[in-house]
Amino acid sequence: ACLCYIPKVWTKNVKYLDCYVCKKSVDGILYLTATHLIYMEVSGVAWKETWIVLHHIANVEKLPITSLGCPLILRCKNFWVAHFVLDSDIVCHDVYNLLLNLSQPGR
Repeated sequence: ACLCYIPKVWTKNVKYLDCYVCKKSVDGILYLTATHLIYMEVSGVAWKETWIVLHHIANVEKLPITSLGCPLILRCKNFWVAHFVLDSDIVCHDVYNLLLNLSQPGR
């Protein structure tokens, strides 16, 4: 199969809220490719990457904008939940639509 069109989207100033690890969220970069969502948290000299395979995403939910930003919740088929907060509602809506299309290609 030829992937002639590989969408690549990235946005800065994205927060990843981890409900299992109680720590202050820091800004990172969200990359979206044809097969993966990659979140790169940059804090000081350490880089932490979180990779999500797009076909593992069961549900994408865009919540109303808050004072922190625009929340985007991904529920995965392995019961893992990823909660991101983007600083722009327009960018969040674009990422939301792209994730809907890429995570469910059979629709």
